[in-house]
Amino acid sequence: MKTSTLNACKSAGVGLIILATATAVDAHAENAASLSLVAQAAETFKCENGKTAEVKHYELSDQSLSFIKLSYDGKTHTLPNVPAASGVRFSDELTMEWHAKADSAVLQNPTDAKAAPIVCNKAK
Repeated sequence: MKTSTLNACKSAGVGLIILATATAVDAHAENAASLSLVAQAAETFKCENGKTAEVKHYELSDQSLSFIKLSYDGKTHTLPNVPAASGVRFSDELTMEWHAKADSAVLQNPTDAKAAPIVCNKAK
């Protein structure tokens, strides 16, 4: 008798877990379906080395994620927002970092200590 009761409880418990998981997945999918990507106007920066950087900011409509598309030197980098002491910083932590404050920014490779940072100013 105890074994059959235990098996019934296990079966019911598994059913509840599956139901709860399915409900959570449905709720997540519903929230994800209502998200949209918000793009801002592109900004152009002139860098001290004579090159141009174009930055386009994006964020999810619920503001849970923001990132930039940085076009520089013939390549486009997608860089997520990361914590900064001041200003805003976007980095993939491997090859490219964009740290901006007001109308200027510093472009650098975060893993190459020998590479000098490049200062860029917003084009007017």
